Amino acid sequence: MQQPPPPSLPGLPPGAVSPKEMVIMNEKLASIEGFASPYCFKNCVGFFSEDSIPYHYGERVCMERCADKLYESFQLAKTLRQSIESKVKAGGYTPLWLTQLQQEESTAKH
Repeated sequence: MQQPPPPSLPGLPPGAVSPKEMVIMNEKLASIEGFASPYCFKNCVGFFSEDSIPYHYGERVCMERCADKLYESFQLAKTLRQSIESKVKAGGYTPLWLTQLQQEESTAKH
């Protein structure tokens, strides 16, 4: 029995991305797509009937911008998470709520 070819992504040579990385990217895209499409459709498409297919130009632009904003916010959250994780690993991160709690306890003792 022949082995199936290694999985690859369109536009990348076979083996450029490990199967584990491919699964992670697929899950991220699926979660973004699963949230972005219904959210943006609900907020951008006003009237839906057979007469309105294809979408009105303004609705299409709204969908594109909405998806772009969601993607940018996902990237920002990812960057912030990585920054916090690196600070935690270095031991130089104390959450704001913990700092405030420590301050309240120190003032209560005095």
